Amino acid sequence: MADCWNTDTGEAVYRSRDAEELVVGWQEKLFSQYEMELFQNESACQTPLDRQYHTEVKALNRAKGRRNHRIFTYTDHDRYTNSPLSWLKGWPVSDTDDRTDAPCR
Repeated sequence: MADCWNTDTGEAVYRSRDAEELVVGWQEKLFSQYEMELFQNESACQTPLDRQYHTEVKALNRAKGRRNHRIFTYTDHDRYTNSPLSWLKGWPVSDTDDRTDAPCR
């Protein structure tokens, strides 16, 4: 849940426990560490969105990484949203889970 919300711009401010703070726009994608690792491998990506995220992750890596470290977002089009929990079986429970073998679905 956002710490505060700007109704004029649709931006939210999120703070992590270690004082990371980000202003996030509506439907702005911030990749988790797990997603950064997952989408580096193009051969694991099967959908157009997976391939788009692969391109974005490559660009982030070329630009010296992402601006977030603990805070990440899901957008409406991410496969994690509006899905039954059974779909997530086999996926990491947290951002610190070190499994990198989960395929893009």
